[in-house]
Order: sequence, then C-alpha cells, then structure tokens
Amino acid sequence: MEIILQDNNGNISEIHGKTIERLICVESLHDNFKKVPCLFLLKLNQLNVWYRFFLDVNFCVWEKYKHFPRDNIEDTDDFPWYDLSEKTELKGLQILNTCVSEQGEGVKLEIVLSNNRKLILSILSFDGDTILKVL
Repeated sequence: MEIILQDNNGNISEIHGKTIERLICVESLHDNFKKVPCLFLLKLNQLNVWYRFFLDVNFCVWEKYKHFPRDNIEDTDDFPWYDLSEKTELKGLQILNTCVSEQGEGVKLEIVLSNNRKLILSILSFDGDTILKVL
C-alpha cells in the first residue's frame, strides 16, 4: 500500500486522464438504519492498481494498492457495498481533474469527469457523515 494523499488540500494528478473501470462504494449502517458512504475503491482502465479513498473528519485519505484490497470490502449488514460506477453510469468516463479542499470544519473531494459529470464527497463538520453527490 502506498499513501498518495493524506491532507485537506491537494489533488491526485496521477489519475487525471484515466477512465473509470469500476468504482465501489462501501456504506456504514447507522443505528437509525441510515446508510452513509464511508469508503470507496476505484479501478481505472489504464492502471493495474486499485485506489482506496475516504474522508475522515477534516482530511482526505487516498491510497494505492497493487491488488484488490479485499479486507476493505465485506458485504455484511453493517457495511453493505454496491458498484457505484454501474448504478450512476460512471463506468468509462474519463477523470479530468481532482481537488481536495477545506470546507468549513470539514473537507471536500471533487472529481471532475467527462460528459460534464462530477463526483463530490464532503464532510461538513467534525462529527458529520460523508455526503456523496453524483452530478
């Protein structure tokens, strides 16, 4: 495993220009039965690696793995997962830009894609949940 970014500002330039092969979203099931995205696994067509990323309080963690990080994805009742790239038609889209920035007490990760699409993750406060928007 290699840490690419662990900060509240920056970008992940090594994935710019690459296309999405698969994007998996792992959710956390809260006591009120609300599902909240907590972890993402990304595979790109041009690279033979997996990326694991998530937001934690006020910073973004982005890691690279040589093999699929199976330890991070167990389909249990408390941590269900799904293929976000299939569900939201992101498969095959090119990553144009990435930006991690501070947002109030939290952090925001914005991934700009081809076809005027965007994937935005944000945490608004210290004890807030991750918010996922696919535009």
